[in-house]
Amino acid sequence: MSAETVSSSTAAPPPPVRGPTHRFTGRDNRGGRSVILSQPGGYSAEILFNGAQVISWKNEHGHDFLFLSKRAVYKPPQPVRGGIPFCFPKYGFARIRLWGVENLKRDTAFPPPTPDNAYADFFLHLTPDKFPDWPDHRLELRLRVILGPTGDLTMTTRIKNVNTNGEPYTFKFAYHSYFSVSNIRLTRIEGLQTLDYRDYVEGVDHNQFTEEADAITFKDRVDRVYSLEELLPFIKMPVFLKLLCGIHGNLMQV
Repeated sequence: MSAETVSSSTAAPPPPVRGPTHRFTGRDNRGGRSVILSQPGGYSAEILFNGAQVISWKNEHGHDFLFLSKRAVYKPPQPVRGGIPFCFPKYGFARIRLWGVENLKRDTAFPPPTPDNAYADFFLHLTPDKFPDWPDHRLELRLRVILGPTGDLTMTTRIKNVNTNGEPYTFKFAYHSYFSVSNIRLTRIEGLQTLDYRDYVEGVDHNQFTEEADAITFKDRVDRVYSLEELLPFIKMPVFLKLLCGIHGNLMQV
């Protein structure tokens, strides 16, 4: 038997291939219990049970795309200032309630994630006795957060009316995202050209305009609400200063 043969036969087996993971933190974690999603490439995201709020979304270098205020209070039921609060209805009670974790594989509104995705499913049941400020409504909130193999973060929401009387109702909700950028003047938001928007800085009466620029920049204060329709904006930014960008159904607030 040759030395080469002996060497190859005694070589250590290759290390196992790591896949996407999710793990739960304890109650002593900042903000209470949470789920941490991880990918082999170094990407990660953390979601609190309190409010189903994403408080961290990191790239492969450990840089966090999300802003968290130094004054943030991590004491449920108070919401954490920063991250991606889930605001329902509008800025209401869903973001200060303790959500549960539930497997949504049987819900047809949530297609099964591919094996290379790390994900977590959350739910919140709302009944009139729990929320007297929003009477006569019963509904279920369901949220899936997916961290893709290249670090993409996807949030899918289902709001189901379970009123026993069959009555419909109107509501608003938002992913009220706080992004971190290092220099706000170098940040650009693309993909909004030709869309209608209302300007809450210049328009005293919230006048409606049509966007003509190919990119939104921040040389001064900007406070606008865009009608997104089917388009999705693309944000180009360096990291680590605050940019507030909220998605409200088919509206985007900048």
